Amino acid sequence: MSEFRCGRNLELRSCHMLPLPPIGTSCCYNGANTRATNGLAEELGCVVIAPDTFRGTTTTFIPKAIWLALSTPQDRVNDDLDSICSYVESGMILPDSSTTALRPSGSGVAKANQSSPNKSKMRCKFAILGFCYGGGKAIRYTTQRRRDAATVVFYGMLVTDTQELQNLEAPVCGIYGRNDVQFPIPLLEEFQNALTKAQVEKDVKIYEGVGHAFWKNMEGVRHGNQPQQQALQQCTTFLRKFFDSDN
Repeated sequence: MSEFRCGRNLELRSCHMLPLPPIGTSCCYNGANTRATNGLAEELGCVVIAPDTFRGTTTTFIPKAIWLALSTPQDRVNDDLDSICSYVESGMILPDSSTTALRPSGSGVAKANQSSPNKSKMRCKFAILGFCYGGGKAIRYTTQRRRDAATVVFYGMLVTDTQELQNLEAPVCGIYGRNDVQFPIPLLEEFQNALTKAQVEKDVKIYEGVGHAFWKNMEGVRHGNQPQQQALQQCTTFLRKFFDSDN
């Protein structure tokens, strides 16, 4: 697990994002995604934590990457994220350094330091964000365990069961490409309709001319590449509204 923080009003905002890694990465994001995660922390002025849901396993061999994605159980991911959320809420925020690596150990997550936690429990607002594999894990975590957390899904496996989505108490942001063969338009429409029926606040957009995994790095955004820049703006606007709300 890696943590990224920005120094602006952290104690005041007490906001935390937990992005889940895309297929094929190790406990710390690869270089491009590390910069993207750090960029989100800077943009939003919050702590961003990148958990290692593969628990140290990494590969560049696509068949193994697919196997990892398919074989990593949701319950284990949920347990790891529960541990991280509880750790953050305890007041034992990671040391103020650029990156600290942690890995889940047993049923929990190894602590970053041994300092005493704050006596009072922090009031935290969480957002769970994931790309591809991580997007599917994110929305299943919020529907199954962390109902008060906002969810951001970048082209991840959908939940279309209205009854499951009714568990959510926070909004959902969905970002997809029209040419994504994994998620055809009828399925995306079913997802949006299910969110509407479940009365979940949503911001779901389908971007023209792109397929799966179109948002790859911050460099493209800084160069004004579209729709990457639009997708980042959608994501950050959604999260800023959630973090700044009184709910």
